[in-house]
Amino acid sequence: MNRPVKHTGDMPRLRSLLMPAIATIRRGIPLSGSRYHDERRFDGIHLDRAQLNRYAAFFGFQDALPLSYLYLFAQRAQLCLMLEREFPLPVPGLVQVENLLEQSGPMSIQEAFDIEASVEMEPSTGGPVTARFSVVFLQGVGRIASCSSTYIARRSGGAGRSGTQGAQASAPPFMEEGSERWVLPGNAGWRYAGVSGDYNPIHLSRIFAKMAGFRRPIVQGWYSASRAAALLARDLPGGIRRIYTRFKKPVYLPATVELRYGHSAGGVAFIISSGEGVLLVQGAVSS
Repeated sequence: MNRPVKHTGDMPRLRSLLMPAIATIRRGIPLSGSRYHDERRFDGIHLDRAQLNRYAAFFGFQDALPLSYLYLFAQRAQLCLMLEREFPLPVPGLVQVENLLEQSGPMSIQEAFDIEASVEMEPSTGGPVTARFSVVFLQGVGRIASCSSTYIARRSGGAGRSGTQGAQASAPPFMEEGSERWVLPGNAGWRYAGVSGDYNPIHLSRIFAKMAGFRRPIVQGWYSASRAAALLARDLPGGIRRIYTRFKKPVYLPATVELRYGHSAGGVAFIISSGEGVLLVQGAVSS
């Protein structure tokens, strides 16, 4: 199903989208059907300087505008597409398994920018249903950044992230050069929500987490990606212009995890694992 591009103004705040997202739990997961495609454009978006400063300070970024911060806008655009009446999948059942964020040009903090977002789903008769989102950032006369995200909706089984459908990229191998242990308290989801606006209750509430198939609250995936990017930016004097992340397993709260990293072709690769050595997240950043 193809629909005409919908043009709207500025995007709603992420927090205001969460209750409508929870209400989509009544949707069923289609067993088959036609290809689904939708597009939406958001015009005249402005950065929230106060939120940007809180986000940068929270993770210790030195950049005036960390690339990872743009994902907060991509996330909102994706959620707006998920909330369209014709979107067939329940939002609480969607699990992000992969993300690629790239900068292709300079961005002005003072000027407004536009976003073009789209989603594609192919008919599926068995196994997980895969939804692929594309978000393009535009400013002035050109494209300045893009974000490609893959989500899956499982028909049965747990909510763990094992395996990805249609991988966008792969995290390169590396020889370990450093590591850092993270101790994540039970309120880590709340703390990140305060700087990102991501108040999805699966990160905050044991009840909602169990409703979504998790044992207890899990930390937001982009918390892990942002924290890794802030640390690894020190090894990239030219700044980060590409962040690739593959989410393998949820990080249950509270948790103690270990980030290990090392230089690879063109950048720095990393993995995040549990105290028992289970691989949770892998990815790479580059200039």
